[in-house]
This record gives sequence, structure tokens and C-alpha cells, in this order.
Amino acid sequence: MRASTGDGIKRAKKAVDTVHGLANPFSDSARGSKLPDADSSRSVAVTIRDSFNFSNITAANSTTNAICLNPSLAEAWNSPTAIGGTNITFGTMQPINDYTAVAAAFGKYRIVSWGVRIYSIQAPTEQSGNMKFMTLPFAIEAGTFAYGGSFFEEVNFTGVANGDVHWISKPIGNQYLDYVDIDSTHSWNSLVVYIDGCPEDTVNVFRAEVFYNLECQVKLSSVSASLATKADDHNPTLLAAASNVHNRRDHIHKGSTSSLGTKLWGLAKNCLADLASSAVPYVGGAIGNILRGPRRGYPRLGNVEAIEVD
Repeated sequence: MRASTGDGIKRAKKAVDTVHGLANPFSDSARGSKLPDADSSRSVAVTIRDSFNFSNITAANSTTNAICLNPSLAEAWNSPTAIGGTNITFGTMQPINDYTAVAAAFGKYRIVSWGVRIYSIQAPTEQSGNMKFMTLPFAIEAGTFAYGGSFFEEVNFTGVANGDVHWISKPIGNQYLDYVDIDSTHSWNSLVVYIDGCPEDTVNVFRAEVFYNLECQVKLSSVSASLATKADDHNPTLLAAASNVHNRRDHIHKGSTSSLGTKLWGLAKNCLADLASSAVPYVGGAIGNILRGPRRGYPRLGNVEAIEVD
């Protein structure tokens, strides 16, 4: 029984780590992750960590800025050329910094998880203003974007001061399981961040760190073809648990990377335990106890018969 329990705990922890990696692109569990779906094609797991500084826009003495980020390697991000009224004008979308190297090695890719960390690199005593995070179910293109109002998939506000914000994209439909050309945009949420109320001419002191965890298919006859490894085993339960983690959280987290990791690791455990319990009540209940851990009991006062003492 000890061996059985130990193996069960190990398998449960591995399952939680897998779901955590699918739901938290900033975690160590996400590095090297692959999607455990029915696609058995050999692939290479690639983690890209990129950073973009907000550029100064053309308007003099500006106190506003913005940035947009897409689920794409070729059209990943851009800063505005102008902001006026309730409109932001974006120029030509820019690729990730390592796009040339990635495009030379791989022909197709899909996103396992991706997210963005936004923060100010200005001195803490000089930080001021507000940030508006707008989550969209489509990619941003060059041209005018209307940032006013609240009719977006999700809208979040936070202050610039001490505003270390992590935003995590969510997949759209089932198309995110498909491999697409390396220069194509994938089926995940996009992000627009609008910042106002900053001190004049300091709107370029913001940084966006982007974390992409990819599963790539190599180009034929290339050196990287020998690096491809087998796909992860098909496991619908893990995919369902990762989807449930996405459903139970907002896109943004206002806090440290470690606090986000703790929160999402707990959600991964609970979602796996819930799925196991609903599928096979008796066995699932045992798995739930392993994942959630033992519950502490507390003594309660009950009906106790009096003892007569001479």
C-alpha cells in the first residue's frame, strides 16, 4: 500500500505540474511543455522570453502611451504613432526579436501558453498614472483602435505605482490545437494596454516582458530536424483541467510572479481533483484526497454522560 500511495502521489504531482505549465506561462513547469492532445507529430518545445520598451509617441509633452500584443511571432507587438480623443493609431506590427532565427529553424508552430508582464522601470517615487488592460478575442492590426468604453472581452484597471501586472492569454475555440505557419497569428486572446496620467515625456519608461511557450515543427532537411522529440501522450483530462483553470481566473494578476504561481498551482490541483471526482466518484475521491491533502479534525463537545465520584 505504501508503494501504491507513493506512486499515486508522484503521478498526481506530475499531472498538477503539467496543468500548471499549460495555465501559467511564467512558471518553470511551462518550460518544455507540450500540448497533450491527439496530435502525435514529433516537435520541439521552445520557450521565448522577449521584452519591448514602450516607445515615445510623436506628440510633445505627452502623458499617455499604449502598446498592443498579439499571439503571433511575426506581428507580435507595436507602440502607437499617435493618441487622440478615444483613438490609438498603431503602425506596422513588429516581430519578436528572435523571429529570423525561429523562422529559419521551424516551419509551423502552436502556442502552449503565453503571457505578458507589464511594469514601470522609472524610480518608485516618480511613478504615477493609470493603466487600462483590454483583452480582445482577435489580433490587433495597424490602424485606428478605439480604446474608450468597456465593451471588450475583459477590462482591468490598475495604478502605475507599484503596478507589477501579469496578464495571461486564454485560447479561443479548438483552433489553438492546430499548427499554423510560422508567420501566422494563432487563436489566442490579444492585449492592448493604455496608460495615462504619467509625468510629461516619461511615457517610454514602461516595459512589456512577453513569455511564449511554443511547440514547433521543424523544417525538412534542416539541422533542427534531429532535435524533434515525440509528442506528449494524449490526455483529455489534463487539457480539460487546464481549460477549467483558465475559466476560473481573470486575465490579469496584480502581484508578484511567485504569488501568481502559488494561486495557479492551487487551481490546477482543485480542477484535477474535481474532474477525477466527477468521472469516477470512488477512485476520484481518493485522488482528490491526495491532491488536496488531509483535512485537520478539531475536537467537538458532545453529549458526555456524567461520572459520579464518591
